[in-house]
Amino acid sequence: MATTLSAKKAMPKIYTHISGRLDGLLTEIFIARGWIKPVSKNNSLHYVTPKGEKFLPVTAKEN
Repeated sequence: MATTLSAKKAMPKIYTHISGRLDGLLTEIFIARGWIKPVSKNNSLHYVTPKGEKFLPVTAKEN
């Protein structure tokens, strides 16, 4: 039972690592394809380009 408990504690770290890497890779791919463009200097905010709207499911638009 100790193995099960320690495995459950380790899972969030694994998912956090995987999601962080996936986020970075997808962002790079989307920028390279012209689907998104950075808004801020540190690349923390992006907007979906008209080209990206054709490929990415955009659910909300600003007024």
